[in-house]
Amino acid sequence: MRVVLLASLMIPFAAAATTPVATAPTPIRTPMQLEAHLHAAGYRNVFDVDLDDGLWEAKVRKAGGFWREIAVDPQSGRIFDGAGSRSVESLNSVSQIVADKGYTMMELAEYDGALWEVDAMDAQGRCMSLRVDAASQSIVQSLPDDC
Repeated sequence: MRVVLLASLMIPFAAAATTPVATAPTPIRTPMQLEAHLHAAGYRNVFDVDLDDGLWEAKVRKAGGFWREIAVDPQSGRIFDGAGSRSVESLNSVSQIVADKGYTMMELAEYDGALWEVDAMDAQGRCMSLRVDAASQSIVQSLPDDC
């Protein structure tokens, strides 16, 4: 009887030991790691890889598609692919995102690859260079800039 009871108590611990644990994404530190990451996401052609202000940038193409520029967050691996987001509606969305986050746009936003680049001023009067993803409605990066 004791053996059966002991065995029944051990089963939940054995199951817990074999349950996979979610891990943080592995940072993308090299162009080869970036290329492997993009291939896994369905991009077949990758070239002109560059680390620009903390984000990976590359020219890519999916099977049968057109060449375009994408950006990748090296810490999270998140891919910013702006295909189809270069429109007046996207520009209006970028303006609204910037304003909602407390920035004042100083110049018209410029579309660069997958992200919009915006020169803005923050609430404290500092000049900032913002990278905005219209698709996810988020500011991806905010860096101090010269006015």
